[in-house]
Amino acid sequence: MPQTAATLPLHEHLRHHARATPDRAACLWYGRAITWAELDAASDAFAARLQALGVKKGEPVALFMNNCPQYLMAHYGIQKIGAIVCPCGPLNKGHELQYQLGDLQARVIVAADVLLPVVEQVRAQTALEHVFVVRYAELLPEGEPSIAVPAELL
Repeated sequence: MPQTAATLPLHEHLRHHARATPDRAACLWYGRAITWAELDAASDAFAARLQALGVKKGEPVALFMNNCPQYLMAHYGIQKIGAIVCPCGPLNKGHELQYQLGDLQARVIVAADVLLPVVEQVRAQTALEHVFVVRYAELLPEGEPSIAVPAELL
């Protein structure tokens, strides 16, 4: 049975758009366009990093950050290797994150730098072995952003 758009995994839609319209914007981050090709390449690179760490198909990988391009890059990278995307609410307190990570038995988390203190607070009580840290400001446009940037992103 041929796969239709409705049955394709989400990361295959990303790959399709990266090939069909590589230079078109997939998302805008405070005025900076992140292209389909850029999103696909970044998620491939993250998928390779996860595989190098031994992350297997079906293994949970936690995401602890707000909506940002890095979330998309990590999300698609996790999907590309068949691991399980496990969003953790960025408003979680330490005990909530500890419970969620414990329930997942996640070895890997991708966290925003501003949320790293919460991760460090609970790390010893979890199965975490690897912590990837992202900075929201890394992908801000050069020069003046087209819309106001909240202070916590700088």
